[in-house]
Amino acid sequence: MNISSIYIVKKFTYLGIVFTTGGSFTRTFETLSGQATKAIYKLKQCLLRYHFVTVKHRLDVFNKLILPILNYGSEVWGLLESTQLERVHIKYCKELLCVRQQTQNNFIYGELGRTTLLSFRSYHVIKYWLKMVHMKCTKYVKISV
Repeated sequence: MNISSIYIVKKFTYLGIVFTTGGSFTRTFETLSGQATKAIYKLKQCLLRYHFVTVKHRLDVFNKLILPILNYGSEVWGLLESTQLERVHIKYCKELLCVRQQTQNNFIYGELGRTTLLSFRSYHVIKYWLKMVHMKCTKYVKISV
């Protein structure tokens, strides 16, 4: 008979989300911000060839390619404040407007008509919660809550 052992580890990555023994998502935020930064770098390389792309279209591309990386798994951790993820978002916005990094964030959000990622994630967490509330009682997600 083969008996497998269970090991206690300090961190464990499951489906791209890093779980730690302390219950903190700091490592997850570090991982996601690193992945998003790499994706932004690649995006900028691609957009260098096209000078006629407007700010609105660049934000649209950001929303479709980078935001899913920054908000990955946010149904689990979405109500937590993450300055690392917000820093990636605001840095992209400031570079897009060609302003200094010391410019007030509220001015940037107002100029671009955007909000913080936390408010964006909060909306999606509530939407996911409402979806779970209206599920059939036979679904695993509904049973586990």
